[in-house]
Order: sequence, then C-alpha cells, then structure tokens
Amino acid sequence: MKQLRIHAVEGRLLPLVAPDGVGLKGRYAARDKKGSPLPDGELVASTSYYVRAVQRGDVTQGVV
Repeated sequence: MKQLRIHAVEGRLLPLVAPDGVGLKGRYAARDKKGSPLPDGELVASTSYYVRAVQRGDVTQGVV
C-alpha cells in the first residue's frame, strides 16, 4: 500500500484514521498524544481521506 508522510499545520486538527477507516480516539494526525506536532511528521496510508486533507490544507505532505 502506498504511503504519505504528513505534517501538522498550525491551528488545524485532523483526526487520525486507521487504514480500515476507523478513527483513533484521542489522536490527531501528525501530532503526539498531547497534541504537539511530531517533528518528523507521520507516515499514513495514502487514502482519499489524507489526500483530500492535504488538498484542503489541514496537513502538509512531506517526503517519504
């Protein structure tokens, strides 16, 4: 499965979703459990959910 590296955007919170489409409680994409941005971003499945989030500007796409 293709993957994306995403990075958090200041002022935006995107719920983290597992590859099966189930939301993970208490976690936001590219952020730690306390809500701070992960310095290296986060590797996620390249699903339409994350592709659309990059297009909207909710997260940015990094290099895998």
